[in-house]
Amino acid sequence: IGSGIDSKDVKNFNGTIFFTASWCDACKRAKPFLKKLSTERPDLNLMAFMHKGAAEYYDADGKLHEISGLPLLVTFKNGKFVKEMTPMDSLSAGKQGEDTFSKTKVMDHLRGAV
Repeated sequence: IGSGIDSKDVKNFNGTIFFTASWCDACKRAKPFLKKLSTERPDLNLMAFMHKGAAEYYDADGKLHEISGLPLLVTFKNGKFVKEMTPMDSLSAGKQGEDTFSKTKVMDHLRGAV
């Protein structure tokens, strides 16, 4: 997963940002899967951003978005917010209580977004 993107400077960014934090256990569990996915599919332009307390980010239009929880995947096209996904969005039937991303749901989320 690439890193170093500033969440307040996503102008012209096409891809998905993985908001993570060192204290977030669900983020730690999601990271290996997302790292593997970014290696297998570099076209997805998956970047990591270490959350350091700011619970918000801006898109290219200057619109403020709040971070409701971690881990969080946020997809941008030309720097504009497209959609976001939390682990709860990715749960499949029978896996309630799981707090990391399912591969199928993440791929569905990313498909066509970039």
